[in-house]
Amino acid sequence: VTIAGTSVYTTGLQIENTISSVPDTCTFDLYDPASAPAVGQAGVVYRDTTANKLFAGVITGAKKSAWGKYIDGSLRKFVYSVTCEDYQYALDDRLVMETYTSQSCKAIIQDIVANFTDAAYGFTTTNVSTGRTITQAVFNYMKPSECIDQLAKIVDYEWYVDSNKDIHFFAKETVPAPFNLTEDRLHSVDGIDNFSISPDYSNVKNRCYVRGGYYLSSAYTETFVADGQRRSWPLSWKPHTLTITVGGIAKTAAIDNLNADDG
Repeated sequence: VTIAGTSVYTTGLQIENTISSVPDTCTFDLYDPASAPAVGQAGVVYRDTTANKLFAGVITGAKKSAWGKYIDGSLRKFVYSVTCEDYQYALDDRLVMETYTSQSCKAIIQDIVANFTDAAYGFTTTNVSTGRTITQAVFNYMKPSECIDQLAKIVDYEWYVDSNKDIHFFAKETVPAPFNLTEDRLHSVDGIDNFSISPDYSNVKNRCYVRGGYYLSSAYTETFVADGQRRSWPLSWKPHTLTITVGGIAKTAAIDNLNADDG
């Protein structure tokens, strides 16, 4: 185990890995370390050699407790209970305020990484699948992980950040389980323990009704007679992509609290 690049001796090491957007976690204890661990430092776990990385992330907690008693006037020592999260924690250093129109999931994620993450971490998008083209995605002061989560739910994908800070964004069915469920495997001596199947038909329906909601229509034009003083006009329908002309000359529409409405 290394903290900020320095090897440390730990006890009670536990790592929890998930192949989903739920962050991987790592916990361990440090007894009387030469340097106290601090929140925000990098924590990396290797097995045997540095080529075999089991976990990499950021320290999110370091609880300090007294350990032992005074002996012969020596100072009491301390134990630190350290908690780490994978690099998804560092991904959320900034907030995203952006609107994307007719772009692929990959293009959106790449733009988020380029413009709304800390370049010092060096996040990459090598394993981001293209996904579908999103008609419109609006992110209003959202964490990058929340934005990627939203995209994943729209296209039924999964995602995570690996130990090398590369983002994986993939269709769920393209990542196989490490084993197959078969009758022979269940009957074998080294098979799967505590296996059970519980059919549930409580949510099965033979008819579905959709009420209310909106859909995009074709372009719709409304015309108003201006008197040189009025600054707003009621629209018959909720606007989507808004363009304005005055006397045939295009004007820029303003959004309250975001743009000035001069001109």
